[in-house]
Amino acid sequence: MAESSRSRIDTYRDGLSSPGPYLARVINNIDPMRQGSLEVELLRTIGNREASNQQLFTVKYLSPFYGTTDIMLNGADPNDFNHTQKSYGFWFVPPDTGTLVMVIFVESDPGQGYWIGCAQDIYTNHMVPGIAGSKASSEQTRDSDETTWKEVKKSKELYGTDFLPVGEINRNSIKQGSTTINPEIDAMTKPVHPIAKVLSDQGTIGDTVRGVHTSSARRDTPSNVYGISTPGPIDKRTNAQKASVGRADNKVNKFISRLGGHTMVMDDGNDRFLRKFKPGEGPPEYADLEKGETGGLVEFPQDESFRIRTRTGHQILMHNSEDIIYITNASGSAWIELTSQGKIDIYSSDSVSIRTEADFNFVADRDINLSAGRSINLHSASRTNINAIDNVSIRSDSTIYVNAESNLHLKSTGKLMVSGDNSVEIKTQAFKLGSSTTDILTAGAIHMTASGNIELKGSSTLISSEGSTEILSGISNKLTSSDLHINASGSALITSFRTHLSSSGSIIAKGTTIDLGSSGNITIKSGANIDLNGGNAATPDPADVARQANAATVASGAESAPKLVLFPNPGVGQLIVKRAPTQEPWDHHENQNPAGFTFDLTDRESSQMPYTKDGPKIEIRSTEDNEKVPSEQGGNAGYDGQSSEGVAGGGIGNSRRQSKLPPDSSNSTTEKVNEAQLAKMPSEWTKDQDFLSAVQALAGKMGSKPIELLALMSFESAGTMSPSITNSLGYTGLIQFGNSACETMSKYYKTSITTAMLRQMSRAQQMEWVDKYFSYWMKNKNVKPPMTLAQMYILVALPKYVNAPANETLAGPNGPNIPIWRANPGWRIGTGDVITRESIGNAPRKHIPRVQGLLDRNGVKFE
Repeated sequence: MAESSRSRIDTYRDGLSSPGPYLARVINNIDPMRQGSLEVELLRTIGNREASNQQLFTVKYLSPFYGTTDIMLNGADPNDFNHTQKSYGFWFVPPDTGTLVMVIFVESDPGQGYWIGCAQDIYTNHMVPGIAGSKASSEQTRDSDETTWKEVKKSKELYGTDFLPVGEINRNSIKQGSTTINPEIDAMTKPVHPIAKVLSDQGTIGDTVRGVHTSSARRDTPSNVYGISTPGPIDKRTNAQKASVGRADNKVNKFISRLGGHTMVMDDGNDRFLRKFKPGEGPPEYADLEKGETGGLVEFPQDESFRIRTRTGHQILMHNSEDIIYITNASGSAWIELTSQGKIDIYSSDSVSIRTEADFNFVADRDINLSAGRSINLHSASRTNINAIDNVSIRSDSTIYVNAESNLHLKSTGKLMVSGDNSVEIKTQAFKLGSSTTDILTAGAIHMTASGNIELKGSSTLISSEGSTEILSGISNKLTSSDLHINASGSALITSFRTHLSSSGSIIAKGTTIDLGSSGNITIKSGANIDLNGGNAATPDPADVARQANAATVASGAESAPKLVLFPNPGVGQLIVKRAPTQEPWDHHENQNPAGFTFDLTDRESSQMPYTKDGPKIEIRSTEDNEKVPSEQGGNAGYDGQSSEGVAGGGIGNSRRQSKLPPDSSNSTTEKVNEAQLAKMPSEWTKDQDFLSAVQALAGKMGSKPIELLALMSFESAGTMSPSITNSLGYTGLIQFGNSACETMSKYYKTSITTAMLRQMSRAQQMEWVDKYFSYWMKNKNVKPPMTLAQMYILVALPKYVNAPANETLAGPNGPNIPIWRANPGWRIGTGDVITRESIGNAPRKHIPRVQGLLDRNGVKFE
């Protein structure tokens, strides 16, 4: 018995007194065998191992789950996968040097050591597992490693919020070795994490659902947050932090910092904050239980979610509290969201490409709406079928072309109407009209011209006129019929080189005065009697009766030249769809305002409008609707009956702005503009004296020409000069103010201004803010008068480049600012395929002749 109680330390001279566990510090994590082994230093003296080098051990990685197929049961062919062992299991990167780990030694054998876990440093678990946000962020931060601390900015000013993702507190700034719990530790300032810049570029930095969140191990106790965060790559950039690590007698200077890693977070939610409304029924408002607030729903705690996010910002989010699934790339240039009410929102700044080798089926129980900033192209290798139970409408502000290599059939079981405000031209080798009745009606003249014969044939042929009826021929006029009647309430003239009136029956000529004149002979022949005394009145002809009835119908207005029903016009500043996703941030995410984006409100046919934070939008579903809406609100009322220009701002997409006017043949300021083009541009602004006076005053201040300033505003407002026109991205007014511009001016002038306020202003009132905008940037960028059109417009489009060399490439297909290059093809005029400061200035130049044409037509001249 005594023999069996002896310890291994008595049997093996080099053995440990105990198998452990022992607390140790990682000295080296480089394993030549790549098995995850660590070199550690035990933190207490063991037996007679008093020298520090005697406390060093190599310990292996003990995985919680790992396995391989049995080597004894496998084959020996090195080239056959079926013969080799297969491994699987759980793997995590070994911890960095300096980390505390727990180690054990099998049977107290120093050669059989394993590290079995890691011990947390006190107060150093805020970033675990999700790199959470905090309002205790550092007051200042650098926006990149190239920014020196002399150029540092305030964090809130840089990112627009004080709730930012942060790192850990710097423990070197606290008393060394202190283990006293500090109840205010989480209120201590922490440096802003680099992912803040990623989220800012992505557009989600201010979004507490898709961007910055609260999922940290330190948020609540006990914690409701579970997950994993990787350390991220070693930071080996220039000036990255280095230190000497390893054995005391063999230290190596190496990089020690990390860039931040991937996170996978399963958050059961912060039950201090409870949602006041169910997702899909109300906005994301939460009751704070610690402040005594009531009305929260216990089944919807804040931030209950499952989130996977990479170091650079790619993300898959399943969020219970907001009832959404959200997927985005790092830049925010492509994302998809599934909402509580059943919407699927998709955004792409470039292309969405789908390919199937079988069928591609779209089925919508309501509408299918397609809206394109440029063209809609459809092609089929076989048939193209369009069927509708109700009307089919096709509308174009320019020309509609219908081409067929074989036959073109237009068939209607009701009326077939063709109407042209100018003219209707039909050109063909042979033209046939076949119907029981054919009516050709026009408010003006009808001209029929043929290089061959013109033949009119019918059981009864009626030629009728309220004025004169003239049949002219350079050779012969022949009117042949069983009964021939020529009736006119005025004069009836038959003029030709030779005139023959021939009838197998009677020839009757009636009138107050009948003149038969000829430079040659007049021959009157008849096989029966020739009656020149009137005789009895002729029996009314059925065709004559029909003619008189038709004339009465036309006179009463019951029948007139047909008016085509046009495709519903979305109106100035409006899209054909009610919600068009944009690059983040997007203010139409359903969870932010579910009551404003219900099933009924997103219906194009609904009279109700979806609401934005600036209030309701005006919906225009027909040309007639557009005529009733005041021009200040984007409609045509007050436009002298002229049609609207259409959707402003480039339609759906990431384009900041893009005029929808017809293309120009050149950029010359002397370009001729025809009346058809001018008719598409509303001209009521030429009668607004207050507006024109403000334009002249501002142009004088900038040392520019009023016509150039007007051309700039015409280009920005898609030719409308409307102070309320708003594009799909929310840019508003004469120079398309954005939210960031409004915030900058509000801060600079200490007077609140928003896009919603701008939309309520008259042109002259908004010109005050146009003046303030240019004044701010001229001072900020030290731009002195006189200003060219290119300088003025680049202050509107890309103000930071106003002082760039005229022909320096600012954006291109393979260089800088590719998103800007893709979104603004109109900024590449005259440069081939890149954007320069000068080419941006050329974009509004094409509006000079159009604006000058409207000024001239309305007699407006500047002094």
